[in-house]
Amino acid sequence: MTVTGDNSLRNDSSDLFHIAYASRASEMLCRDGLIELARHSARQNPRISVSGVLMHGGEKFLQWIEGPRSKVGALMSSISEDPRHTNITVLDEGAIPQRRFANWPMRFYSDTIRLEDWAGGREKRKSEVDRKRATVLFRNRAAEHRMLGRRSGSKAGFDAGLFAERLAKLNREDFTFPEFATHSVMARATVVNETFGHLARGWRDDRWSSIQIVLALARLNFLWQKSRPILGGTDDRQTVCIVVPPGSQEILGAIVKTDLLSGSGFGTRLIAERDFRATIASIDKDEHSEIIVSGPRVGLYGDAERASSLADRLRIKFPQSNVHLGGSQSGPLTQWPERLAPGSVRQTFSRRTAISNLALEALRAIARKK
Repeated sequence: MTVTGDNSLRNDSSDLFHIAYASRASEMLCRDGLIELARHSARQNPRISVSGVLMHGGEKFLQWIEGPRSKVGALMSSISEDPRHTNITVLDEGAIPQRRFANWPMRFYSDTIRLEDWAGGREKRKSEVDRKRATVLFRNRAAEHRMLGRRSGSKAGFDAGLFAERLAKLNREDFTFPEFATHSVMARATVVNETFGHLARGWRDDRWSSIQIVLALARLNFLWQKSRPILGGTDDRQTVCIVVPPGSQEILGAIVKTDLLSGSGFGTRLIAERDFRATIASIDKDEHSEIIVSGPRVGLYGDAERASSLADRLRIKFPQSNVHLGGSQSGPLTQWPERLAPGSVRQTFSRRTAISNLALEALRAIARKK
């Protein structure tokens, strides 16, 4: 969901204050109610000069609100008394020199929080959040906000949901990227990332058929190919191999990652072969310190399982390389250059973990046959 900008939400006060909190949705809050809650916030917040971002996944919320101290305090008191929220935990609060999400009355991201973001065991996950992980999620959204702001704040008025709906219609229409994204690879990648999210939700909710989803992905791929940049030199010491799982229905995510990494100075290779043996042979031609298995952003026809299985097999075959699993669970496409930059924190998987995952997969396959 995208909301238009508002001049009252710029960096306009020395009394700026913020609160970041986590909570759980009560049983009374259904999906339609959640959307209406986000829309109500987007309508009301400009009147009290409050901006921020709201992230949701499953029963969980993460929200950052910022504005005049008195207004933020009053809004937080109202949220604390709202029966639609339970287990409210303040993660961070304090004065800030400027707004982090200026011109966003309340940006809403659905299905962006996973169980892995919550700390502790199964019982603790119901109420506790990993504060460091929450900080990363807020930082990623702030980075996206800054990147979009570089295009003169002209993202106002663009709705990724409507864009996805147009792409999925079974009719003839000429499509273009929105104006704010025409001169920026990062902005186009953000549009693609948001559109993927809406297509995935439309697929899960049976709003669009598989034919419509495939058509939308093909159109989005065509738009990206038309606007692909001519990239400059790369640093061959940092070669990244982006691998499309054999049989995958989605390739655009891999292409976008390749262009983003190339534009950031990485040497890149995009591999899309017909089977596992050919994939291994292509990877074997060169040494790669980083391998990204391009997981699905929408998730048609078992693409997620194929990507996860391939990642485990590559970790066993190439133990000297860092093998990453991409896809919707790995975060925004635009974050890959930052994640692979020298000195960044990497998530690593042991050879033993990969073997265990493959063993479990084999057991599940046997169980399904029975």
